[in-house]
Amino acid sequence: MAASWNSLQIATLAVSALTPLTVAGLGYFVARTGRRLEQLRWANQTVVVRRLEVFAGVAPQLNQLLCFGTFVGRWKEIQPREAIGLKRNIDEAM
Repeated sequence: MAASWNSLQIATLAVSALTPLTVAGLGYFVARTGRRLEQLRWANQTVVVRRLEVFAGVAPQLNQLLCFGTFVGRWKEIQPREAIGLKRNIDEAM
């Protein structure tokens, strides 16, 4: 006798065939997203390291300029022309 297919059997066959494909596709997208997040984290870490390098070079000049502007520390030793030079150096570095 010939087997007759009803809609429930067809739906069950389709779902069982699509399940592994769906899992594989989902795994691919999760892995790709993970790689993107790792690359983004690495890029952000690189930017932070570079900013710290720039700040390490500029920090003493910023401190002198702050002392001059707020009249604290050794502000009397800094001449106005020297303060302008400090600001220009800081601007150039930034």
